[in-house]
Amino acid sequence: MAFDPGQPHPETLADFALMEARPGAMFRYWRLAVETANHVEHLREKGVLPPGGGWIEAHRASSIEFIFKPVKEDPESKALIGRWIAWDDEYLEIYENSPKWRLKGMISSLSETHTRLSWPQGWERDVWQWAISKLPEDGGPFDDRDGIIDAQYHMRMRDLIMQCGGFLYLSEETGQVVFARTKDLPRIWKHQDHIAEIERQKPFGFFNDMSRPNWRAFTRELTEVEERMMQVPPRPTGWKGRLLRLSRWFGR
Repeated sequence: MAFDPGQPHPETLADFALMEARPGAMFRYWRLAVETANHVEHLREKGVLPPGGGWIEAHRASSIEFIFKPVKEDPESKALIGRWIAWDDEYLEIYENSPKWRLKGMISSLSETHTRLSWPQGWERDVWQWAISKLPEDGGPFDDRDGIIDAQYHMRMRDLIMQCGGFLYLSEETGQVVFARTKDLPRIWKHQDHIAEIERQKPFGFFNDMSRPNWRAFTRELTEVEERMMQVPPRPTGWKGRLLRLSRWFGR
């Protein structure tokens, strides 16, 4: 897939909107990422590197060094590795100065440990309410598969929320994770509830809630369509039952 080095991807634009970075940082990163992806694709076409996807998902020099390990003495590869090492220093500064970006990472990690999904789409409010409330003795409603949730994790997320003055959610309009101020969250939660209710009215729409913490507490009663689809009709008895069995026998 070809990327324009002068036009960052929408996800990159959304990510840097959450970062406190030096002027031009996004374009420096984007050009480096595109040039690296193009170089990798060129090496794959030559058979120097094994085949794979055309895009590189990496923010750190260590990842690029691993990819270029078979060709680490290649001049262009060495130059790219050097630029990624320089970017590492800049990214560390960005990370430390960007509470919204760090908050996104924590929300994503919590979603991963609970559902193996990269983002808690539609139930960001559940994460927000958990974070701003007193930590339950059992840790909360999440399935902590990775063992990352503890009092320190809870406190760090709460502190980031207070520092940012808001929370993050997946925008239905842009398809990207964006920031919302605390005073705007009730409107966003209400809109998400409206969208969720529409989804629940669809056949088997209640499955959309299954990734949520304690999802059974959030699911609504089955819609009439779902009830009809899931209900086993009673077996006819008496003369109707005999007639049905005869019609099936003659229809073989």
